[in-house]
Amino acid sequence: MSLLQQYVNMDDGKHERKVGRYYASEIGYIRKGYLTPKNYFDKKPIDEQGAMNILTGIAYEDMLEKMLVALKKPHQYNPKKEIKIDDFVLVVKPDFVFDNSILETKAPMKTLEEIPEKWKDQLCVEGIAFEKPVYLGVFGNNFFRRFSITTYKYEPEKGRWEDIKKILIAFHQELLKTYPHL
Repeated sequence: MSLLQQYVNMDDGKHERKVGRYYASEIGYIRKGYLTPKNYFDKKPIDEQGAMNILTGIAYEDMLEKMLVALKKPHQYNPKKEIKIDDFVLVVKPDFVFDNSILETKAPMKTLEEIPEKWKDQLCVEGIAFEKPVYLGVFGNNFFRRFSITTYKYEPEKGRWEDIKKILIAFHQELLKTYPHL
């Protein structure tokens, strides 16, 4: 296993999955069926390409945070809020929260011209939790993958929040059936 894989697969003890505590960043995986009650506790190692992708995003995000701090731009970095839904909690942790907006950053391998469907649930929930407009910030969104950030405003969609709650309630109920002892 490479150094990159060792680092991203390292167990820091901070990301243990728990029944009744779900993350905004996982909603898309639940919606698509990649994250299910049956595989919820499985720890699948991240491969070399995945490790490179994750570390690229971390490096870009860290550099933006350093720039904002050096320029004394008022913001919060990775603040956390919890939304209570029925008998469980949805944890929402955007990358950057400013006085008048939220910036959720991603570093996809390809250039983008719009917000992909796979991130819209997370952006929706961040807007609900923090009651601010949300922007997707895409790092390296250029031919040479040089440091840059392109922003796209997330336009709230009627019914998405209600749909997200239904998806999470169904997931939670199925998880309780799958693991009644937890």
